Amino acid sequence: MKTVPECSYVARTIGGNDFEFDIHFCRHREFLTFMDSLLNSYEGKIRDYSYNLSTKFYHVNYLPVDRT
Repeated sequence: MKTVPECSYVARTIGGNDFEFDIHFCRHREFLTFMDSLLNSYEGKIRDYSYNLSTKFYHVNYLPVDRT
């Protein structure tokens, strides 16, 4: 996953079968195409997957600045 420019996070686990990563695409179709290629590359090794789809992003200001 390090070679995929859209990938921003990878979680590795010890034991178990979970593999978690964050990946960001501008279009949902791009994501589906990527997942199809991933499933084809690891045929028989990926049983299922789930994902969260964000349709709107909000700006969060963690360090508010007093501008008075």
